[in-house]
Amino acid sequence: MIFLDVWINFSLCTMLRVWPIITYSWTATANLASSHINLFSFILILLYGIIQKQIRQLTYTMIILLLFSSPLHFTAIILSLLVAITFHEFAHSWAANSFGDSTSKLMGRMSLNPLAHLDIYGSIFLLLVGFGWGKPVIVNPNNFANPKLDNLTVSLAGPMSNLILAVVFGLILRLVPMPEIVSLFISALVFFNLLLMVFNFLPIPPLDGSKILSLFLPEQIYLFLQQFGMFILVFVIFFTGLISLIETKVIFNFFIFITARPDMLSALLNL
Repeated sequence: MIFLDVWINFSLCTMLRVWPIITYSWTATANLASSHINLFSFILILLYGIIQKQIRQLTYTMIILLLFSSPLHFTAIILSLLVAITFHEFAHSWAANSFGDSTSKLMGRMSLNPLAHLDIYGSIFLLLVGFGWGKPVIVNPNNFANPKLDNLTVSLAGPMSNLILAVVFGLILRLVPMPEIVSLFISALVFFNLLLMVFNFLPIPPLDGSKILSLFLPEQIYLFLQQFGMFILVFVIFFTGLISLIETKVIFNFFIFITARPDMLSALLNL
């Protein structure tokens, strides 16, 4: 099993070097490769995630299993994720259009229709492994008056929209009495918006927070980080424990601070 884990990790790193679908899903500059390469690579990464779950006994539950064990939780999580991802991507597109780049608007991305933002591979990955991604919002910084600063603002618009949603619905959960089923959905909405916000604020390419680095780092160094950012991101997710630390120390506490409802946090976590 240890040998298998090492081999899978090596295969993951190798495939990420030539795997366009991941970088396409997170950035606005990559092109899709042929479908059979994408599918093979997707299956490899999927197997990696599943095997890692068995090896490390991660606390995350495969979301698809909730459909059978707890349909209510499944519905609450899926709906909250759709809302969080939709507003996140819409905010990117709206901000870009506001600064003079209508590229994403012309592509139909300045929309609150979730179907405009879902990526098929990212959606399947989310259900089976526990994390995923949406379609990237294509941005052309050349259309901005101040390319670096405006591009940074557009990037931060996504996670900031998640923060606003989390605070608004968190206060509603805190102040407005409601049935338990509604409380569960609102709690999931707050939790996953916080998760999406904090994760995207990490200054690791290709996440939104990495654009902050572009203001302070020489262009060559930033381009280097962009090229190898996915390696760093995968390493952080699977091998450092940083995500679990952020979840327990930041997101959990932030959730309780906004909502004053630790009972609803427990209800979400005890799936």
